[in-house]
Amino acid sequence: MKHLFLSCLLASAMAVNAQSTFYVDQSHPSASDSNPGTADAPWASLNASKWTDGCTVMLKGEYYMDATESNDITVNATLAGTDNAVIYGYETGEEMPADYLTFFTCADKSFTVKNLDIANYHNTSNDNWGGIFEFGSESELTLENVNISNVLLGGQDRRGGAISTSGKLTAINVNFENCAACRGGAVSIVGSNPAKFISCSFIGNSNNIGEECWPKGGALTIAGDENGSELTIDKCYFEKNISDYNAESRKNAAGGAIAVFGASPKLHVSNSTFYGNVAGWAGGAIYFDKDVSAANAIDFRFINNTFLDNTIVLQGTNHGVMIYFNGGSSELLTGTFAMINNTSFNNNTSNPNSVVFMNSCPLDIVLANNLSLDKAIVEIDGAPVERGWGYTLQENAGALFHSVEIRNNIIEAGIGGGHKSFADDDLKADELCNLFPSTELRPMIELASEISMQDGLGYLAIGENSLAIDGGTNSLMFSGANIIPDTDILGNPIVNGTRDIGAWEFGSSTGIESVEATKPQILYDGQSQLIKLSDNARMINIYDLTGNLMAHTANADHISAAELPRGMFVVVAIIDNAPVTTKILR
Repeated sequence: MKHLFLSCLLASAMAVNAQSTFYVDQSHPSASDSNPGTADAPWASLNASKWTDGCTVMLKGEYYMDATESNDITVNATLAGTDNAVIYGYETGEEMPADYLTFFTCADKSFTVKNLDIANYHNTSNDNWGGIFEFGSESELTLENVNISNVLLGGQDRRGGAISTSGKLTAINVNFENCAACRGGAVSIVGSNPAKFISCSFIGNSNNIGEECWPKGGALTIAGDENGSELTIDKCYFEKNISDYNAESRKNAAGGAIAVFGASPKLHVSNSTFYGNVAGWAGGAIYFDKDVSAANAIDFRFINNTFLDNTIVLQGTNHGVMIYFNGGSSELLTGTFAMINNTSFNNNTSNPNSVVFMNSCPLDIVLANNLSLDKAIVEIDGAPVERGWGYTLQENAGALFHSVEIRNNIIEAGIGGGHKSFADDDLKADELCNLFPSTELRPMIELASEISMQDGLGYLAIGENSLAIDGGTNSLMFSGANIIPDTDILGNPIVNGTRDIGAWEFGSSTGIESVEATKPQILYDGQSQLIKLSDNARMINIYDLTGNLMAHTANADHISAAELPRGMFVVVAIIDNAPVTTKILR
């Protein structure tokens, strides 16, 4: 009994004194893997086989991986960089880099990486699923303040240039740049474990691996299993990601930024920016394709996002320049597709196209407070021609929408498609307040053509006289909750009491004065049926919601609405050479 007590006491003392922090410094003159891994006697390699459970490994300065080095994470651990730590594969500028093994693999542990850069990975021959990280379904990977760049993972069936995981994934303030793989240029997620990207950027990632493959998701793919999938993206930035390959038919290249597959996916994208992403065939920014063998309980929500200059390159009529959603007339599809307070501009091609394409999806459709100016003006035989079909809501083979709520949107080119569960005239009902502006009305929207950046987020500003100001709704109940956000893409609250249409709220904390400033006012007196101005106007025009001019006067401070039919109208007055606009309900 005495010997047993002493043995337990000794084991307890060893556990208390077990080393919990290790140091790696290849530049240290006495660095060696036989060292204890202290600050004064650091390791020369990551030495993962010597890590202890719950340990922190401090990596200092530049670290060069050997092409045959792969670190299998078999304990819960944290890898943290210090002194501008960088992990390199091949040396920058190397013309013919060797093929590297996956840098980190893990089956069932929790691994955190923070304050670290990882660059220059190359693999075109080894049987890898992920370039930098390959993690299993029982694992958990967390990245904080990490930059991953210059990654090439070749092979037609490879996925996730930087990360391939079926486990839990959280990325906070992570930059993925110039990563390439056939499926998910930067990241591939498989299975039902949740993944979150918060304040991350995806720039210049692609499916271009130097050979023809079936590319999907220039930046990111997610493919759920029978239990579904769950992806949350908030405050992220996607720029110039590409899903394409150089071939005559680009049928398989889709999802310039994101591609989603599998049963019952949940995708929530908020407060994010998609700029200049490209797909070969469909979904310049985002692509979804259903699972044909199982029931699909969909939950797709896009809230407070900005889309600019996303496109597709296939020549010919096509759909979903910004978002492509393929339901394929399947009765197995149920759930929600919601777009709330998004701004989109110049998402088009030189061919006929739709900005958002919903193909036979028996879902609950919610579109509210969205601002879309996405027509292309092309020259044909010396004359300008408008290209663009707006939002296409297609219903085929009896696959009708379960419910439709479309209100307070400004959508150039309108909402079309073979929808049978509602008529075009229903979208123009007074209480829905939708505006489908003609080319003549486009200047009255006053939407910036270039992205402004603040705190890493891009937004498209609206002018002080824009029809989008105070044109939205503050409340839209869906599934027992208000689906309209309280803040804009930058986190600013509602200004002037009413939500603007689009992702950005005019008069917010960007240095622009509130819309409540000394702006001339337009008031409608229902009793006298006069539209009165606070100042004399050089011109007053009244348009219906399709852009037809209904009444006009000049050099006056009022105009009569008595001859107008019942309905919603847009009043545009020119005061001091500037437009002042409002909506009235007669």
